[in-house]
Amino acid sequence: MSSPTPLDAMRWTPDTDQPRFPALLIPADPTATVHLVDLGDNAHAGARKVIGCDLIEKVTVEQAGLISLDFLLDEEGSPECLSDAVFNRRATILGYALRLAQMTGEYPAPPDVDKRDLAMAAAVWKRHVRLYGPIVILGADERTGDWVPVPERLVEFAAEALAPERAVREVRSVSGRGRRFRVGFR
Repeated sequence: MSSPTPLDAMRWTPDTDQPRFPALLIPADPTATVHLVDLGDNAHAGARKVIGCDLIEKVTVEQAGLISLDFLLDEEGSPECLSDAVFNRRATILGYALRLAQMTGEYPAPPDVDKRDLAMAAAVWKRHVRLYGPIVILGADERTGDWVPVPERLVEFAAEALAPERAVREVRSVSGRGRRFRVGFR
């Protein structure tokens, strides 16, 4: 039997109850495991409970199809209200990796979007987006605006992009401190 992969850790196992509303949790603590959480019957209340806050701010990444991705964070953890929030390097890297993968066609991009616009979105994310505290990611139905369970494709992408042993591309640190880190994606 092969050893578990990062993707296995993010999947629900047959011996557990199926989640009512699965979302991807990226803890701010870099030693904590990225995993699926069940937001229950009320996604908004469930996300607030998982993140540990009263007010949620969202950062949206559009993708192909009718589902976009919402990165949810504590409004107090936004760069404008840094308080005691911890920089969430993995969530910030994932958002940037998604933008790069959309630009190269390796992850679905919104239809009829010019590659230059995708490149600009990646550049803006790299330079200006910093996510703090725990991050919950779910899908958002573009027709209704309602949250939907996190797409399986994102779970697979996150497992690959955040797996240190699969790091294949080195990029400049988004922390602004000039250090380097690795981001994995195909």
